[in-house]
Amino acid sequence: SSPRLSSSLPRPRATPSLARGHMADTWGTLRPSDSAHRRCTQLDGLWAFIADHKDDGHASGFCSGLPESGRTPIAVPASWNEQLPELDSFLGPAWYERTVWAPLGLTPRQRVSLRFGSVNYSCEVYFNGERAGAHEGGHLPFEVDV
Repeated sequence: SSPRLSSSLPRPRATPSLARGHMADTWGTLRPSDSAHRRCTQLDGLWAFIADHKDDGHASGFCSGLPESGRTPIAVPASWNEQLPELDSFLGPAWYERTVWAPLGLTPRQRVSLRFGSVNYSCEVYFNGERAGAHEGGHLPFEVDV
């Protein structure tokens, strides 16, 4: 089966990417970029989304995959509050999921990470049902190895 990325992201403004390295941009922040030794894949686009109104996503197994019922496609990067009018004032937890494929030629010795450009305010990242990492801090880039 294909790898599944799930994350609990309150009020996302995330730009996740699958990357093996980084370089500084003109503003002094780190961003992924392709080179002869690294391949970057942007994961912007439509993700599956569920607002976790009952805060029971962990108990319901959302970290291993979102249920088909109740999921909504949502654009990333962007805030759910701006895309889904019914969630305009919702500030609770939510879950995102996206299927990703490992780059061709990837070997077990190579590092693969997921880089998030911005998340508001905290999140946990799961990859193939396993917790890969967490972050707390408004709108700051971070990455987790998978």
